[in-house]
Amino acid sequence: MKLCFVSPGSYALFHPSARYTFGGAEVQMYLLASELAKDKSMEVSFIVGDFGQPVEELVQGIRLIRGMKYEKRTFWNFIMPMNKISHYSAMKRADADIYIVRTASAIVGLTCLFARMLGKKFVFMTASEIDCDGRFERSSGPIVGAIYRYGLMNADLVITQSEEHRKLLSRIYKLTAYPLKSGYPIKKAKSTRKHVLWVARCDRSKRPDIIIELAKRFREVKFLFICPPGEDLEYYCQITSGFPDNIEHKSFVPFRDISDYFAKALVFVNTSEFEGFPNTFIQACLAGTPILSYKVNPDSVLDKEGIGIACKGDRLRLEKELQKLLRNKQFRERLGRKALKYAKNNHDIRQVAASLKRLLEKLEAD
Repeated sequence: MKLCFVSPGSYALFHPSARYTFGGAEVQMYLLASELAKDKSMEVSFIVGDFGQPVEELVQGIRLIRGMKYEKRTFWNFIMPMNKISHYSAMKRADADIYIVRTASAIVGLTCLFARMLGKKFVFMTASEIDCDGRFERSSGPIVGAIYRYGLMNADLVITQSEEHRKLLSRIYKLTAYPLKSGYPIKKAKSTRKHVLWVARCDRSKRPDIIIELAKRFREVKFLFICPPGEDLEYYCQITSGFPDNIEHKSFVPFRDISDYFAKALVFVNTSEFEGFPNTFIQACLAGTPILSYKVNPDSVLDKEGIGIACKGDRLRLEKELQKLLRNKQFRERLGRKALKYAKNNHDIRQVAASLKRLLEKLEAD
């Protein structure tokens, strides 16, 4: 089977020296492609952005194919004739049986269309709640919304990160989708716990302002704030000016090093308004680090599995629960042990990739 993953922003994961911001969707595409490439029955290619590299490279047994220019993610940048030609040419060069895109954008619809033109199959993997509940389609403008909807409705297979998102697609779009957990390599992580950790791009939906306010209320505790810039540089400058002295800010951490910071965390705090199934949840669990979440709690996993605390958008409760976690080491460690067990049982990249392979084999056979 010949697979092609389409993720322009994943280039920096294959080449860590390329300091470009990536998110959870890019990480999952990279990890799945890397794991499936170990399977001799799979030929894996990967369309990445144009960062000035050669047209094609072979990295970790994966053909990296240069696609469109990687610029600010606006519709007009993508829809430019040269970008459309670059994307189609990259897909044709890949010559895959199945093309896979993750996260809502205009790329979903155009990749679906080009796959149809090439007589190939298209798989869409959702990456956030807004991919599934209609918010992305409504908020991205009539043209981008229509192109995204075309790709979503005409995909040969749709995969979600959670059962909740599967139900949203069924209710709102009348689509059949298949939940597939995110995966990570399982590694041992032991270290001295020393900080409260927050990790995300500087986007308004991630609510970095909340963790900064929280740090101001816990002046005796060290907070590590790993926050690369998002697309709104003015907002990034606003957020990163005038930190309290107990916050250490890192604007970039290579993917290969990020697990070390989770291993040293007392608690991982998520303040997002919405997410898919955050990669950072899995990274925290693999490090045996309890999760404290302002809102996000996919499939109620924090409560059901006992791996963290969900505050349901209550900022006062967020503060109280952080205080409890910091003061009660036994409670914190109990959650951490459950988190590690949960990650091993549910998010091993080998198991997740095997499940994806079964779905793709069924699709190819239909």
